[in-house]
Amino acid sequence: MNIFFKTSKKVIDFLVLQAQFFYDKKSKNWFLFSSTLITEKKRSSNFALGAIGGALIATIVIIIAEPFSLNARSRATSLIFENSKNNLSDLLVTMKPETLGKLSFKNEISYRTDLKETILKIKKGGNISQTLVSSGINRYDTQLAVNAISKLINPKNILAGQKIQISHRDNDLFQIIIPITKVKSIYATKLDEKQFFHYEDIKELNKINKSSFGIIESNLFLASKNSGVPTNITMEMIRIFSWDVDFQRDIKPNDKFEVIYECFYDTEGNFIKDGKILYAALKTNKKWNKLYFFPTKSKYPEYFNSKGESAKKALLKTPVDGARLSSRFGKRKHPILGYTRMHRGIDFAAPYGTPVMAAGNGTIEKASRNGGYGKYIRIRHKNNFKTAYAHLKSYARNIRPGKNVKQGQIIGYIGSTGVSTGPHLHYEVLRKGRQVNPLSLKLPTGRKLTGTEYKKFTKKIEEINSFEFVKKM
Repeated sequence: MNIFFKTSKKVIDFLVLQAQFFYDKKSKNWFLFSSTLITEKKRSSNFALGAIGGALIATIVIIIAEPFSLNARSRATSLIFENSKNNLSDLLVTMKPETLGKLSFKNEISYRTDLKETILKIKKGGNISQTLVSSGINRYDTQLAVNAISKLINPKNILAGQKIQISHRDNDLFQIIIPITKVKSIYATKLDEKQFFHYEDIKELNKINKSSFGIIESNLFLASKNSGVPTNITMEMIRIFSWDVDFQRDIKPNDKFEVIYECFYDTEGNFIKDGKILYAALKTNKKWNKLYFFPTKSKYPEYFNSKGESAKKALLKTPVDGARLSSRFGKRKHPILGYTRMHRGIDFAAPYGTPVMAAGNGTIEKASRNGGYGKYIRIRHKNNFKTAYAHLKSYARNIRPGKNVKQGQIIGYIGSTGVSTGPHLHYEVLRKGRQVNPLSLKLPTGRKLTGTEYKKFTKKIEEINSFEFVKKM
């Protein structure tokens, strides 16, 4: 690919610039992602990358292996500028035969020996503007920098405790860097006295798939921890099995688990974050329950069994986390009334204020006191199902009749209103108007893969099943 540049005014004899490019498949354009000054001779003190001018054209040799997606960063490429004898503050890089479209570059100013780097921290009750001004930066540069940053992030979302790095000379600001995550930082770099250029720097990450398996002695959490599985991966594994497995009652000693999940590292080998679970399996009651990740249009990762049926069911088995099943469905002697009668739901004992979740997507039919049920909520779902929640302490915000709710959304809090001996949730599932046992109910799946989607899914299963430890289990 031929690359040309134009400059104007005097300054440089020799310059080596480290640059990175990426290819945008949608617009079919190459973009200059970042440029870093490596060496320089006879430069002016007022050196900055900026706008356009002049007439000098020089040919530059560049090697780029192949186009790659917008998310993938290119390998570093060296550009050598010789005998330009022009001011690089008027530099424009263009590319042919592809259309550049727009120029996005990162002006690294670490070579500026006259600049000082300072780490600032936003204090409680403060903001980024106040932090910059109180550090001595002039108000004009502060306003320009904050205006640039606001194109990428709302300054109000930069909270107390956030660290920011600035490069400055006395009270003049030249660059500000805000690390948003371990992977992403936001930059605002001075182009001239009237503007700052804003951009994001996203680290290139390497993905490694890790696998783990083990035998459960008491519970899945401890077993996976002893096998080196990160806590967040364990909690996600519990979540995706929660529609089929009751982790308080279904898990027994000598049950087994296995999991494959993503890990991301930077180019220096430092761990950055865990990714999603690609495969998870639980062996309970001598039977394996295997779930596979498959990409869909959903905002959240979706998991399916080998038949292509979604792990996500229309209703949760238990609408409250960490609660103890204190009373089952069926005939029992009432603890207050003293006589035997049908208990048409199940009770979960938990501390006052424990959040109660909507068991499924639906519309609230009732949210008010209901006799001995105390504070009560009933939700209408698809397929002639309804769920009811009784003895609540209070309702969540905006919970009222006619309100649509999503599965897992907090709708209220455990209490002891109505006829009750202590804090607990009385939970009912109604099918066609009749209460049924939530624990034995066979719930409909959320969705099932068919056609082309299912064919792609079976290939994913083959890939996962090729792992040695999966073959053995």
